[in-house]
Amino acid sequence: MKTSGWIGRMGLAMAAAMLASSLAWAAPQPATFTATGTTGTVSVKNASGTKTLKKRDTVSAGDSIVTGSSDAADFAILSGDKTIAFLHLDDSTSLSLGETTVDTAGPVPIVKVSAKVDSGSISGNAPVSGSSFVVEAGGSKAEVNGTFSAKADGTVYCFSGTVSVTTSTGKSFTLVAGQSYDSSVAAVLPHSLPPPTTVAGSSGPATTPPPTVQVVSPTQPGGN
Repeated sequence: MKTSGWIGRMGLAMAAAMLASSLAWAAPQPATFTATGTTGTVSVKNASGTKTLKKRDTVSAGDSIVTGSSDAADFAILSGDKTIAFLHLDDSTSLSLGETTVDTAGPVPIVKVSAKVDSGSISGNAPVSGSSFVVEAGGSKAEVNGTFSAKADGTVYCFSGTVSVTTSTGKSFTLVAGQSYDSSVAAVLPHSLPPPTTVAGSSGPATTPPPTVQVVSPTQPGGN
C-alpha cells in the first residue's frame, strides 16, 4: 500500500510537471527584432551600454534604437524564413522598445509589440489578425493591426487594417486605410501618402494581407 501510494504521488507530480511545461510552451514568448537593413550609423542603447547596430543584430524589450540625421533601419520578427512583423525607423529617430512577444501555439504566429517614439518617426506592419503594435507617441497611444506610420508628436497614418488611437485627453479614434490622426488639430483626416519605404537591400515588410475590416466612419473628436 505504501509503495502504491508513493507511485501514485509520483504519477501526479509528473502529470503536474508536464502540464506546467505545456502551459509554459503555449504562453507567448519574448520576441526579438532582427535588423534586416541599415544605412549610416544606427545605435542601440540598453543597460549594458551603447553599440553600433549591424545587419542581422537583434534588439528586444528594454533597448532604445537611435538613428542619425541621414540614417535609417529596418527590423523584422521572423518565424523561420517568414517575416511576421516589420519595423522601420526613419532618420533622426529615437525609439524605445517595450514588451514584445510572439505566440506560436496557434495556426499562425501572433505578435504583440509595444514601443515609444521619443523623436522622429517610424512605420511598421503587423498584418495577422490578433497581432498588434501598441505605439506611444506625443502622449497618445495607437494600437495597430495592419500597416502604419507614426510621428513623435502623436500623428498616426493608417495604410491598411485599422489603427485605434487614444489621445492624452482620453478621446478615441478608429482609423482605416487612407486616414490619419493629426495631433496638431486633434482630428481624423484623409491622407494620400504612399506606403512606408524600406532600406535598400532590406527584406521589406510582411506580405500577409491584413484582415478585411468594415468601418462606416471613424469616431470624431468629442467621442468616447
